[in-house]
Amino acid sequence: MTYSCRTARKSDLADLVRLLADDDLGRSREKLTDPLPAPYADALSEIIGSGFTQIIVVESNGVVAGSLQLTMIPHLSYVGQRRAIFESVHVAPEFQNRSAGTFLVRYAIDVARSSGCGQIVLTSSNSRADAHRFWKRMGFIASHVGMKLHLT
Repeated sequence: MTYSCRTARKSDLADLVRLLADDDLGRSREKLTDPLPAPYADALSEIIGSGFTQIIVVESNGVVAGSLQLTMIPHLSYVGQRRAIFESVHVAPEFQNRSAGTFLVRYAIDVARSSGCGQIVLTSSNSRADAHRFWKRMGFIASHVGMKLHLT
């Protein structure tokens, strides 16, 4: 398969939410309805206009195969080095184990590096054993313990 990556557009919203909702964890926290709840469009508009975060999509023949949210932030640690955060990385089931995720992550790594980021951090749910194997194959190291506090 041939892949390409680009920044998400507002017209990608339904595909993006479908990716987020397409597993056990996502089904329990996303609302895949028609029409989609307005906060999804609001969030995507804010992301597109932010200047420090973006959603990257990987496509094959015009079909959205996966997505990744990339946020780049200034940081004092490591002598003021910029840091990238990968979040909400999802690949549609029909594209899993077909290099779409690898292509997407390599592209996002290149974007982070060319934007002056010195490291990339991410978290992954403890239940995602396959994802953990993927991240290790991509060179990521499980060096920290992640924690979360839900405010709503």
